[in-house]
Amino acid sequence: MGRDHLAEDAGMVFLWPDDTDSAFHMRETLIPLTVAFFAADGRILRVLEMVPCAADPCPRYDPGTRYRGALEVKAGALDRAGVHVGDRVRIDR
Repeated sequence: MGRDHLAEDAGMVFLWPDDTDSAFHMRETLIPLTVAFFAADGRILRVLEMVPCAADPCPRYDPGTRYRGALEVKAGALDRAGVHVGDRVRIDR
């Protein structure tokens, strides 16, 4: 939120201790983003393109399934990198 640019190789990871079905929103987000929702084993379950929203009510981006984590990146970055549903996310801690 509040960023006006994002590098092609940058993003944000959201992790939950248990599976969730929370939807995302883009309120006060200035740039379009792609979000990949993934399972506990890292398998990408759904990818959604999200657009900025200046004021409520903002659309909710719901993957339609329970998931363990989400990766937000610059809009289209996953497609450009050849990353698709069924691929796996690996997070080194």
